[in-house]
Amino acid sequence: MDGEVLADQAGGSPATQSPATAIYALGRDREESARLRHQSAEMRPYSARLLDRTGLAGGQSAIDLGGGPSGIIDLLAERVAPGGRVVGVDADPCT
Repeated sequence: MDGEVLADQAGGSPATQSPATAIYALGRDREESARLRHQSAEMRPYSARLLDRTGLAGGQSAIDLGGGPSGIIDLLAERVAPGGRVVGVDADPCT
């Protein structure tokens, strides 16, 4: 994010946030983070089944874009091990 100032952990003002975090309609507070973690836990079995259908195998690479506070990095890592690589990217520096 060349030339952009990211929000601090307190959330910052929209003027100091990157465009991606400035427009997230549900906000960036503890309650929203907790809701996203709960949602991730609830969806975990479905996420795992979906990833099983992708054909990921050991030694491959994967990326988790916009994973939020919990993401699926660990699920991806299980599927590309051994020797694979997983990268997680999120606009919010606090996740």
